[in-house]
Amino acid sequence: MQKLKSAIRRNPRLKWHYKKLYRLKKALGRVIRYGSSMGCSYLVLDEQKVVYIVMQKAACTSIKASMTGLQSGEDYLSVHEMIRRTGHVLTRLDPEAHRGYYIFTFVRNPFERLISCYENKYHTDRENRDFTKQDTRMKYDDYLLGYLSKDQGFRAFARRVCRIPDRLADNHFVSQSFIIGRSGPKLRPDFVGHFERLEEEYEPIRQRYGFIPLPHYNPTPKAASWMDYYDLPTARKVYRRYRQDIERFGYRDTYDALIRYLSSKEPKS
Repeated sequence: MQKLKSAIRRNPRLKWHYKKLYRLKKALGRVIRYGSSMGCSYLVLDEQKVVYIVMQKAACTSIKASMTGLQSGEDYLSVHEMIRRTGHVLTRLDPEAHRGYYIFTFVRNPFERLISCYENKYHTDRENRDFTKQDTRMKYDDYLLGYLSKDQGFRAFARRVCRIPDRLADNHFVSQSFIIGRSGPKLRPDFVGHFERLEEEYEPIRQRYGFIPLPHYNPTPKAASWMDYYDLPTARKVYRRYRQDIERFGYRDTYDALIRYLSSKEPKS
């Protein structure tokens, strides 16, 4: 074993492979122990007795900033630094300690959520021009032995993501139903809002608990219609992968509209 460790230290390529295998081993260990390779995140404010189930790529930074009182002038990283300092973030909820807390979250159209993840992780400079200090790119070189390390375009990314089960999926593209389900049957959310109606649906919560108005971070690219990212085979794959989210949270009409739009672009025989 000592000889192997020495060889790894001397050989950069062996060291690179060893790190990948070590990270994969840790991820699989978390799956066995906790049921998922990625931990969930909950922003808990004990004084107000409120819990936000953090949903990546569904305005979670803006919601966390509102809840913790960060103004829109604060840079993106300050949100996370403030939350770390206050110690409000938990990786799991206690059915007894958090009984009676108001629990809420916001979900997003899975088709657009996947686009946002792709743009943010591969094209950070394109999506976040105003946040030069931000580097939220997942280390795809390490994730699942580099399975997503190369940018081969959105459709290839979507197809690869669709092959990853929820228990191994990164929080940015894991199914939203899976994240909500991990809080446990005794701590189901009292309210599930929609990213597409964020301002309207968050406002009653904001007023009830005295949170500041929503600042805006991570703007979604506006250059093209989100539907143009897809072709018919990719849209159908994403539907099958996120079918529970689409049906459960009311996005079936969105999927049907996407299929109609893509079908209209198909060459007529």
